[in-house]
Amino acid sequence: MSAGTIKSICQLTDREVEVARMVSLGHKQSDIAIQLGVSQKTVEGHVTHIYCKTRTYCIANLTRWVIANLETEPTAFFKV
Repeated sequence: MSAGTIKSICQLTDREVEVARMVSLGHKQSDIAIQLGVSQKTVEGHVTHIYCKTRTYCIANLTRWVIANLETEPTAFFKV
């Protein structure tokens, strides 16, 4: 991992990591809000911060980032 990657991971809060994983797995923001017990606006704010901090601007790029930086087992994203 490069220093830039480590810095990006350190900048995400625990909740942002949780939301990033859920978004990258295809969960809708409204469903994430219900599951986490927060408003949809709160989830939208987290997603905005996640995109900014990870320099990703769409779900596909965020999913790549999550696999590369947070997940040790990328097969968790694919049905076998």
